[in-house]
Amino acid sequence: MKKDLIIKLSIAIGVVIFGYSIFWFFKAGQVEKQLNKFISENSANISVAELSVSGFPIAQKVSVTDLKFSLPTSLFSKKQVLVKSLEAKSSIFSSEFTLSSIGQVSVNDIEKGSMTIEFSKEPEVNFVVASSGIVKFNYQDMGYRILDNEKNIFYSAAKSTIDIQANNNDAQKTIFKIVGNIAEIQGFNVIDIYKSSLEKKIIEGIKTEQIVMGSSPNPEAENLIKVEEAKSSSDIKSESKTTDVANKGQAVANTVNPSANPNAPNDQANNPDPNSANANNPQLATDPNKLSPAIASQQVPSTIADSNIVKSNLVIDAEYEVASNQQLAIPSEPNQTQEVSIQSNKIIKINNIEFSNPLYKLLINGQLTIMADDNLPSGGISIKIENVDNLVNHLVTELGQMANQTKASNPESPSNDNSSVDVALQDSYKNFLRRIAINLPAVNREISAKNPVSKEKIAQFDVRREKNLDFIINEVSIHEILGKF
Repeated sequence: MKKDLIIKLSIAIGVVIFGYSIFWFFKAGQVEKQLNKFISENSANISVAELSVSGFPIAQKVSVTDLKFSLPTSLFSKKQVLVKSLEAKSSIFSSEFTLSSIGQVSVNDIEKGSMTIEFSKEPEVNFVVASSGIVKFNYQDMGYRILDNEKNIFYSAAKSTIDIQANNNDAQKTIFKIVGNIAEIQGFNVIDIYKSSLEKKIIEGIKTEQIVMGSSPNPEAENLIKVEEAKSSSDIKSESKTTDVANKGQAVANTVNPSANPNAPNDQANNPDPNSANANNPQLATDPNKLSPAIASQQVPSTIADSNIVKSNLVIDAEYEVASNQQLAIPSEPNQTQEVSIQSNKIIKINNIEFSNPLYKLLINGQLTIMADDNLPSGGISIKIENVDNLVNHLVTELGQMANQTKASNPESPSNDNSSVDVALQDSYKNFLRRIAINLPAVNREISAKNPVSKEKIAQFDVRREKNLDFIINEVSIHEILGKF
């Protein structure tokens, strides 16, 4: 009797073990399949050399080697993160994985090359795997810095948190909710947004003559730029030289912007009164509201000129909506049908984006639609800038530095830098930057004043665009705005 009981108990235990083993391997196989599917569907931004699931019998352990990923936005299109290895664990009855170990992490930048990422403490990562892939992702670190080959700090942040959740609604659409907070950023500012997302398009527009530039913004402004270039390249920094350059700059400013002194004759503009307040009083010269754009762009506080010492904070609350992959059956012949994939629109809803530092603050909200048959997004967003003069001065300084560089960044240009076409393109792009730098303060004041929300130190820009049409900023066409430069 006891022998029969032992045999039955052994069989029962064996069945349980066998059934559990089947369950474990099935569950592990599903996790591996879902992760590989997720990687395959996002192959433009993520890849791995090897992915495996182990941990039998009581856990699931995902092991990944040579993970490479980039963010699906032009803002970071030039950067790719490389993780040598990582492991994440979960119980067999859970679909939520927690990062247990991570190997060397580096970032490959097109311009800077490979750089190492150093964490103050190993980051915390959690993600949930479902039938549709990764449906929840949480990342948190206590600070990190990116070092170049010479151990210089290229970028750093004191703390970062990112939460992403994916939900499928009844309309076969996937909505990604993204909430992020990055504190005390160094090495990144608003000019980097231009370089990453707009510079290439501007250069291509100049190359194809969609953006037509003259040989110079105007003779007086060009003289001023030459004076500033000579000043920046000279090692002589005596007070008398600085004062002399400022006087010459004031002369040109009165010619470029007559509204600064509408009653002054030309000879007075070219030979300013040495006793005038603007010529000799640096306190007044730092107020962009009282100066022409040319001079205002050069009287920039050192904290604005050196953006690397400014610590910024970034807050993101947005939603990204994309239709699930669909197939439409259409008849190619009376008795046959053909499946054709539908190119769906993508919607970006910006609940709040806030970029702030001690100098200025940007707040953005609105909604954009990216259509398959339109090269540019449509929709509308509102941009509010607090302490706008500080931001404008910072942009003017950065644009001026870019214009003084020997070569503009242009991946599409011919490899022969000595070709006449390339030289002309570089000169045209420099002139474009100079035009923007010289006239940005005045144009900013004019366009922002058209919005009733704008105040003395606050500028509000309502931007909208309909499909295949121009951008409208505060009810002014972008072409009209560009004409003011």
